[in-house]
Amino acid sequence: MVHTKLRILPDAIDAVFVLGILWVIGKSFLTSSFIYSENTLAATIIASLLAYLIVSRRLRSKGLSFERVLLALSAVVGGIWLYEILYHYAYVSTISAIFDNLTTLNINTGMGTYFPLPWAIVMVAMSLVGFRYMRLNKGFYLCVLLTAVAFAIWVAIGYPQWLYPGSYFGTPIIRISSESTVFYGFLMNSITKFTVILIPATLYR
Repeated sequence: MVHTKLRILPDAIDAVFVLGILWVIGKSFLTSSFIYSENTLAATIIASLLAYLIVSRRLRSKGLSFERVLLALSAVVGGIWLYEILYHYAYVSTISAIFDNLTTLNINTGMGTYFPLPWAIVMVAMSLVGFRYMRLNKGFYLCVLLTAVAFAIWVAIGYPQWLYPGSYFGTPIIRISSESTVFYGFLMNSITKFTVILIPATLYR
């Protein structure tokens, strides 16, 4: 009986997460806002749920039951913390500044809290607990490439943030108007959420 429940539970979680994605998308369109709450993008929730589903469904095809829940969750956590690292260090624009910044060993979550860089690295490495099921593949390379391109564009336009209208957090190479910083900050933040958070999940084959 317990074994049967453990096999049913992962599928039930998958179904709930599919409904969660549909709920967020539907809410976003109905309210004409892709900001789920005060400072949480709909893209963050959708990307996280999608990453979980990618891993869970791929591992289901390999015959895994409850174990796939834990591996899928670890991929999501790894993707979220990978984003925090990349997002934080995209603020600095020179190699020397990066090394100076690394000495603090802190990750600014952008919500008034800080986490040690070693902690963030451990959280990213946690996604590798499913290493035996991972393979380098085109999906992974595509996500990495899109991440690099998206962050390069974001930094090139001055790294605008949707929560700070009219502000630039870098030196713009491509000039955009201060009135459009919210739009471009929202757009680039949303795009990079998907490309980065999905990176660990795409390794599963």
